[in-house]
Amino acid sequence: MDSGWSELITMLEYKSEWYGRKFQKVRSYYPSSQLCTACGYNNPEVKNPAVREWVCSGCGAKHGRGINVAKNVKQEGSTLQRISTNETNGPGRKKPERREQGNTKSWKHYL
Repeated sequence: MDSGWSELITMLEYKSEWYGRKFQKVRSYYPSSQLCTACGYNNPEVKNPAVREWVCSGCGAKHGRGINVAKNVKQEGSTLQRISTNETNGPGRKKPERREQGNTKSWKHYL
């Protein structure tokens, strides 16, 4: 599974560069499911993946696990990109060339 995940990350990085987008990895232990998107309260009780919805004891906001995680990961990625001094798609990076039809070189050739 690790090699498959690594390959997916490589492809996402490549495709984001191809289309002029920014790709930012978030650390694997970031508590995305535990943080309230409204107030930032960290609720360690929702570590259990079986908990699909929870109410923040800090502000009373109701969260669905998937939506809450998506919002937190997006926010963390944006924050990391803003503070990063070594962006993956910074100025001066050449956009990869598109493959011509009939070209046998794989997309990895352009990395």
